[in-house]
Amino acid sequence: MKYKANQRVAYYRVTGISDPSPAKDLAIGGILVDRNRGEETDWQFMNMESGTESGWIAGVRIGFAKVDPETLKPVPEPSLQTILDALKAAPNA
Repeated sequence: MKYKANQRVAYYRVTGISDPSPAKDLAIGGILVDRNRGEETDWQFMNMESGTESGWIAGVRIGFAKVDPETLKPVPEPSLQTILDALKAAPNA
């Protein structure tokens, strides 16, 4: 995802993913950053050549971040940072 200065983005913890996965480097429990799509959401992926669905990812929103205008990288809000720190400390939780 490309970020814009001061954009507010949502962090989602992946709760489900199709097999085969549309995102090779993402697994259940992983973090996906996107625009706010609600507390629980899913992403449907389509194979543009065949026009068929190629998979899905489901997630639950864990918090928000604001994109720093200088670095264009998301800076987690304090409540999200607390959650990310806890996930890092206990990666299998």
